[in-house]
Amino acid sequence: MRTSKNDTLREIHLYLSADLQQPSCAIAGALPEITHRITDNLSELHYLPENESPLPGIIRFKRHVKSRYDHTRKAWIPLDDPKWEWEGTILVIITADECVDMIHTKGLREWASDVRLAMEMKGNDQLVIMIKGLGKYYSKLKTAQNKEYTAAARAGVAGKDVGGLSVGAGGKLDREQIDMELLRLEMENGAFLVHGMFTFIRYQRWR
Repeated sequence: MRTSKNDTLREIHLYLSADLQQPSCAIAGALPEITHRITDNLSELHYLPENESPLPGIIRFKRHVKSRYDHTRKAWIPLDDPKWEWEGTILVIITADECVDMIHTKGLREWASDVRLAMEMKGNDQLVIMIKGLGKYYSKLKTAQNKEYTAAARAGVAGKDVGGLSVGAGGKLDREQIDMELLRLEMENGAFLVHGMFTFIRYQRWR
């Protein structure tokens, strides 16, 4: 990547977990553009071997450190021995279905804590959770609820028993329940959500 004024003499390489090479991975469609942008900015993209990919959907960053900023001198001081260091930020990519399954079973907050533990993250390291397709999932939920409501209304007009019809039938979580779990993650764990094509959750433990 091109370095900024405050990032002089440093390089960043992307490291993706082994599963992100598969055509079925959540970002398969975006990988060609990601690779192009990385290489166009004189950086590199690598795939971690399976024995170094404890979890699926992981993206890590390694920085080639050639200098350290001296706050006293207010200048970058070149290192005698440049080295590569892992960044404290880790991205994990999941689909909306996976997110909902985790909320339904163990809870998103517990899962996020397990991710931090598996990746051996420090207290001030930052976990960014990228949820693919959450907007589409909400849209499908709304469509299903509308159909259910229409069926209930028609059955009522016909004088039929509609006691078994309810929003969220089939054991699925509704949007309110999902949003509440995401809100808990924000409020209790210092997470920050940004909605778009992906829903980004920047998750960092408070000290």
